[in-house]
Amino acid sequence: MSVEVAVFFTNANQLWRLRIRSSPLGPFKRFDEMIELMPRLLKRFPDLKYLIVGEGDDRPRLEAKVGGYGVAKQVLFLPA
Repeated sequence: MSVEVAVFFTNANQLWRLRIRSSPLGPFKRFDEMIELMPRLLKRFPDLKYLIVGEGDDRPRLEAKVGGYGVAKQVLFLPA
């Protein structure tokens, strides 16, 4: 099962854009596509955060990709 939610909220007079995706982490789930898009999206939405919730065999590869794209502060991994 996969759940994806886009959330917009204000905190201390600041608008935050947050995308949350919860799913077992596997290559067939295409998390890497969103990671690859993050640098371009951040140019338009500099406050964007992408939360990946879940565990799986693909997590080390995805974490390396996040580091390679320089978006480690914007893409966060949380356990399910």
